[in-house]
Amino acid sequence: MSSKKIPHIPSAARVIQWLALVLLIAAASSTLAQTLQLRFPFDDAGPGTTTASDTSGGGLSVTLNMETSTAGTGVDLHGAAGSGIQGLGRALNLSANPISGNSAASISFVTNDANIGSLGVVSNFTATIWFKLTSPPTNTANQGPRLFIIGTNGVTDSGAANSISMLINTAAGFPSNSIAGRINGTQFTLPIYFPLPVGVWQFLAMTYDGATNAMIYYGTEASPAKLMCVNNVSVQTVNLGPTGNLQIGNRLNGRARGVPGWLDEFRFYTGTGNASFVESVRQASCPVVISGLTPDGSTLLEGTTHFRLPRVQLTPSTQTPSRCL
Repeated sequence: MSSKKIPHIPSAARVIQWLALVLLIAAASSTLAQTLQLRFPFDDAGPGTTTASDTSGGGLSVTLNMETSTAGTGVDLHGAAGSGIQGLGRALNLSANPISGNSAASISFVTNDANIGSLGVVSNFTATIWFKLTSPPTNTANQGPRLFIIGTNGVTDSGAANSISMLINTAAGFPSNSIAGRINGTQFTLPIYFPLPVGVWQFLAMTYDGATNAMIYYGTEASPAKLMCVNNVSVQTVNLGPTGNLQIGNRLNGRARGVPGWLDEFRFYTGTGNASFVESVRQASCPVVISGLTPDGSTLLEGTTHFRLPRVQLTPSTQTPSRCL
């Protein structure tokens, strides 16, 4: 009888998992690192009326307050277990906010923060956030929800000098919605030709290369982040010092631009991320999905794992499209 051992052959699912990791690591090795400055995973369980940044992978230590529409009135906005992206972890729970877009709502924020201010003048950056709506915003007077606003102390809304922000614009007519980015007072938008999905985690990234191009990427839990909009916004600098503000899910000015739903995994990097970097940030928050391999974007192959991929750092893209897609 032969004493040779039959070699172990890994399962197809295991091969897919390792292939995805190898491809991600290979992409990372060919580029330089970004600098993570802020990350809010909103994974703390509470109870309480504050939530802290995660500094385990680098970045600044910042604590956000959670308040109702009344200044100084704390509220527990910690999401339940499993409320986060793909049912993992927790999320910032703003699901009780009204959907009108012009009604008083809750907010998570910090003002006059020296650590944010220590970033000083920011000339290029990458900011990402996930959101899940309870309902599409119904207000049609361009009074849409503020996803995030980061700026120097005294900034209480998007579009102010020395601020960076993303929001959902709402308007009458067609298209009725758009995702907007603002750097200082310069706005660029991605038109949405359909009602925004409800009950679906959606991923947004905004990058600016420090010269001319501001870009918006969009993805979901099951679809990769795709470059959807590029605009020439000329040279922009944002001075976050000496102390800074961060507003998530609403604006401080009147507190009447609340997001109706949940927010998760806000990240702010100095340095412009290219398409591979942005996709690595999306993948870090959800299981591996290999998709979009056909012209119509349908999925040919999926490999699912239940761990979060390590944060991978990449450098700017050389793509230079000139319009929103």
